[in-house]
Amino acid sequence: MTRSQICFALTLVAAFVDSPIQAGTETRDYVVFVNGKEAGQSTITIVESNDGKTYMKGTVSVKVSGIVFPYTFTSETQEWWLKDRLTNLVAVTTENGKKTEVSAKAEVDRVLVSVNGQARAVSWEVWTSSFWKLADRRFHNKEVPVLEPDSGKDMVAKLDYIGAEKQKIGGQLEDCYHFRVNGIPSPTDLWFDRHHRLVRQEFTEKNQKTIVQLMSRKS
Repeated sequence: MTRSQICFALTLVAAFVDSPIQAGTETRDYVVFVNGKEAGQSTITIVESNDGKTYMKGTVSVKVSGIVFPYTFTSETQEWWLKDRLTNLVAVTTENGKKTEVSAKAEVDRVLVSVNGQARAVSWEVWTSSFWKLADRRFHNKEVPVLEPDSGKDMVAKLDYIGAEKQKIGGQLEDCYHFRVNGIPSPTDLWFDRHHRLVRQEFTEKNQKTIVQLMSRKS
C-alpha cells in the first residue's frame, strides 16, 4: 500500500466514526438558492428513539420566477427508519400544479412503493434522495439503491467520498464530510455533519444550479 493510499484510508476511518445521537427531537431549517438567489425554504424535524427507530418529517417550498412561466415546487415527506433501513414513507408533492402521492412500506426482502396508486417493489436497502441522513457506511464508495420521495422513481447511484471540509452553520465553521452522488440524472454534492445529517446540498438540473444550505438547528 502506498503512502497516499494509507492517508486516504485513515481519512475514511476518521470520517466514518459515528457520533452518538441522543434520543429526542431536532429541527433543522434550510434556505434554498436557485442560481444564486433565495427561492425557498425547507425544514426537517427528526425524532430519535432509544430503540433505534427514527422518524423524519420534511417540508420544502420553492418558487422561481421565469421569463415565460414561473416554477413552483412544494413537498411534504415523512420517513420512518429502523436503524439504517427504511420501513415506511409517505410523500405528497406538487410541481407546477401537478400532484404526486408516493408511499412505501418495507416487507421482508423488499420495499413496496406506490405512486398515485400504482405499486411495484424496490430494493430493501433503498436510500432516499431527501438525503437528510448519510447512507450506511457499507455503501460508501460503492453503489447504492436510491428512491426519490417526490416522484417514486428508483435508481442505482454511486456514493463517493470526497473528503473532510469546513462548512458554515449558523455563523460557525464546522468539520463536515463531503460526498458526491453520481450515476443519477442530476449528480449531487452533499455535506454531512459529525452526526451524519445533511448540512448542504448542491446540484444542477435544467441549467438551474440549486443549493440547499442549513441555516439553523435546534433540539
